[in-house]
Amino acid sequence: MSWSTLIGFPYEYSDEIRQIDEKLLELIQARKIAAGSELIFPPEDQIQAWANRFEMQPERIRWLFQTFQSSSRRMIFPSTEGNLTGIVPVLKKTAQEDCEYFFTHVMNHENVSYAHIEVSYLPETDDQSITVFPRLSMEIRGSEDYETRSYGHQGAGASASLRFLISPPLPDKLDGISFHLVPDYSYEMPKSREIVLDKPVFFS
Repeated sequence: MSWSTLIGFPYEYSDEIRQIDEKLLELIQARKIAAGSELIFPPEDQIQAWANRFEMQPERIRWLFQTFQSSSRRMIFPSTEGNLTGIVPVLKKTAQEDCEYFFTHVMNHENVSYAHIEVSYLPETDDQSITVFPRLSMEIRGSEDYETRSYGHQGAGASASLRFLISPPLPDKLDGISFHLVPDYSYEMPKSREIVLDKPVFFS
């Protein structure tokens, strides 16, 4: 078997499409200027209304907002974390809807910090199928320009542990610094329809 040449499908980039693309870029840039450095997402009812109006999946709309807002962010992190320099207790707790969030501590290293948050689902239930799946990123406001990214979560059932990577490292005293959790749809794309194969198969 020999390799064949990959031939792309021909298309015409018309002036009509170019004008639409140019308007899209102008609107994205205008929104970035209006939002400043903050990640601002439409409320869920607005996303659902747009999904119905434009016949789009809500997951794609969320993903689009995440994508063009994140594209202007630097997101450069040191290649090594460095030695551990200290553990800063935070001990802040808040509740949102049916979940409680407990910001326990920050682990400071020479080059980065790690923020640790515990999440618990509050309603008492015997339903063993419940799984808390956070889709959150962290925003930090202070005198420094901090970059953050999710460093994974673990847990099962009605609780989860979140960890966020932060650069530059946070100071030992967190006075004047505020922490916020915001929606993160960077990995969310429309789900494919599942075809379940659960019947015996015999090969004669």
